[in-house]
Amino acid sequence: MQFPPIAFVLLFAAFLAAGAAVIARRSSVTEGSRLFVALMFLVAVWSLTYAFQLLATTEAWKVLWNSVQYLPGFVAPILFCAFAFTYAGKGATVTRRRLAAAVAFPVVAGLSVWVPSLDQYVREQVQMSSYGGFVALDVVHGPVFLACVGYAYVFVLAGVARIVLTSIRAPSVYRRQAGLVTLGAVVPLGASVGSYILDVTMIDLTPVALAVFGVTVAVALVRYQLLTVAPIERDAILSEVSDGILVTDADGRVLDRNPAAAAMLGADCEVGEVLTHADAAPVPQLIDTPADETCELSLDDDRWVTCRKRHLEWTGSDTDAYLYILHDITDRREHERELERRNERLDEFASVVSHDLRNPLSIATGYAELAERDPNPEHFDRIADAHERIDEIIEDLLTLTRTGKAVGDTEAVDLDAVAEEAWAGVEMTDATLTLATDRTIEADRLRLKQALENLFRNAAEHGGDDVTVTVADAADGFVVADDGPGIPPEDRADVLEPGVSGAGGTGVGLAIVSAVAEGHGWALDVEESADGGARFAFRTAS
Repeated sequence: MQFPPIAFVLLFAAFLAAGAAVIARRSSVTEGSRLFVALMFLVAVWSLTYAFQLLATTEAWKVLWNSVQYLPGFVAPILFCAFAFTYAGKGATVTRRRLAAAVAFPVVAGLSVWVPSLDQYVREQVQMSSYGGFVALDVVHGPVFLACVGYAYVFVLAGVARIVLTSIRAPSVYRRQAGLVTLGAVVPLGASVGSYILDVTMIDLTPVALAVFGVTVAVALVRYQLLTVAPIERDAILSEVSDGILVTDADGRVLDRNPAAAAMLGADCEVGEVLTHADAAPVPQLIDTPADETCELSLDDDRWVTCRKRHLEWTGSDTDAYLYILHDITDRREHERELERRNERLDEFASVVSHDLRNPLSIATGYAELAERDPNPEHFDRIADAHERIDEIIEDLLTLTRTGKAVGDTEAVDLDAVAEEAWAGVEMTDATLTLATDRTIEADRLRLKQALENLFRNAAEHGGDDVTVTVADAADGFVVADDGPGIPPEDRADVLEPGVSGAGGTGVGLAIVSAVAEGHGWALDVEESADGGARFAFRTAS
């Protein structure tokens, strides 16, 4: 037996690999830890048998220990790659079936050295040589060995690339852990290139380098809780979270964020950027929110979020950071607004019922009492008129209540066609409709028709039977005007409110028009027409 120094290095490497496997087994029971334990077991066997080969002095023993090395040496790179992908959060791609398929060729190649008829494809020739007073085994490798080396490099490079990419993308809280693992992963690649490609050494240092990798991972396991708090599946998990998650330092610099936060806050929410420099409207309010409090932010005209801000304290880190959790409450706000609109309609309904119905009811009651004493037909006519008036008010109130619901699906409608339909639905004996429009607007056809019917009816009630009503285009929408007496300037601000009416009106018709405009998001202004009548201007342009 001989004692070359490198043999003791390999024995120490085997010891390190075995120790790393034990630490990993005790520290974690995840799939990543199991792959690492298996990898370190192969590295320990590889290093140990390589050391025994160097210690042996006869060709038979050297060939025996050399034969044992091929299986762990061929399979270890595949397990290294599998571990790297699992650590980087891509464990779902490392299925048992894929892993079995990946190791099939290396296993067959590693076992073929024990079959005399196949050994020549792995080792074409072996011979004893003397180097510096030590006996060594020189091996001329065959095509299967070279194919296995190329095959292994594909997996090693993929694994190293995945670990390096994870290190670059890792948040600052994981940066030391990821950097340590990256350093350990690069060492085996460098040792392998030096041994097989650059041929700078006669000894294969790959198992020693893999043992060093095992040590770095073991340190990360103990010091940084690798495989426990590492960003395993981090990207996949955060991508599935619908709430925005944002982490900044004390200066407002973005340390990390998920896709939902980036979508909410825009392009300014990039890792490394200072959030306070962003142009997005909610950012200043977000930054100014006190820690451990919740606020509501308006992202734009249509979206609202709640922001919960928490101060982060990390053990072993001097970083002062803040966590923001953004939850989209747009649907809730819209529901609240809809409830408010309905409550307003109910209040309006109650107001009109208590006020406007009281007058015709009093009239009907009074004439009913008179009819009891004097059954004059005129008394019954007055009662019938009062009931008809009550019916009109109730019908308009029901329409107002329904109109208070959200506008339905909109479509492109021809304004002139809807105006003609609305005109046909209103009793306008001697009145005239003038259409000066060829505009197509996006609207709920039924609601638009309701609004026009009420405007036409309002014109007839206040402008007389021979009133002329004009529907015309405007620069930013359309107008409905008449040549009646018009609406006094002091009354225009209130005329769209329920219960406000002139003689003969129900006090609800123009409120319906206002509700339709509001439901579409249109502005509605009451003005004076060119003929001195009323002019209702709908501004539909956004």
